[in-house]
Amino acid sequence: MQDYAKTIFKGRRPTVRVFIRFEKACLSPEELDRCYRYYYGLALTAWGRLPGYMKKFLENLIEHDWQRFLDYMVEDTVVGRLRYELCDANLDLKLLYLNEISKAEDPQTVIRLCFSFHLAFNTGKKNSIHALRKILYEHPLITPGIMEFLEHILYRYMEEQEKKK
Repeated sequence: MQDYAKTIFKGRRPTVRVFIRFEKACLSPEELDRCYRYYYGLALTAWGRLPGYMKKFLENLIEHDWQRFLDYMVEDTVVGRLRYELCDANLDLKLLYLNEISKAEDPQTVIRLCFSFHLAFNTGKKNSIHALRKILYEHPLITPGIMEFLEHILYRYMEEQEKKK
């Protein structure tokens, strides 16, 4: 795998842009899979010993294709066996939407949240980041009217707690 790195980067610091260009031009699907597995393994096992520029490259490589990394983590590491089994994925999605996604303005934040959700929880379905993102955006689980109602209830609850003090 070190030979690939030397060929791809020619002694320069690695960048995802150069890697992707090389990937499309020179690597078979099997070689590409080996490269990604090598870099993912490196990120997971040697992170503390890597120089900053290599950490940045690995982070950017993972962010370039969240789904590929998620599939690797769930299917090829012990993480897939350790995920929490959800009883009601729809309810948990509603809470995720209510707590985090409704406030997120950066699309990357939403992708990162969807990745984290699938990494931590086993929903019994295919772990598609983009499918979850689409569900959350196109079919809001909490409508603005419900949000106002929940905020009203929370406000009243907080008032009552203040009176008890």
